[in-house]
Amino acid sequence: MTNLRRTTDAGALPPVELSIVMPCLNEAETIGTCVEKAHEFLRAAGVDGEVIVADNGATDGSREIATKLGASSPSETGRGRTRPRSAWQ
Repeated sequence: MTNLRRTTDAGALPPVELSIVMPCLNEAETIGTCVEKAHEFLRAAGVDGEVIVADNGATDGSREIATKLGASSPSETGRGRTRPRSAWQ
């Protein structure tokens, strides 16, 4: 995975200023473009940020595409809109 964030003079990563989070479920056709555009925005804006693709159980290689392009991609085990709501109860 490519680290696109800037480092300090001491070599440490500064705190993240912006996290761009994208949900993903079988988006192999489009996720690459989305991740690239998010990284382009961060570079152009001079923002120390990260791109996170929340894998919601994709089976088409979406997660692998996103990580290959430098996004982090945690896996969410619950699928669909009801998962987050049920977690609050």
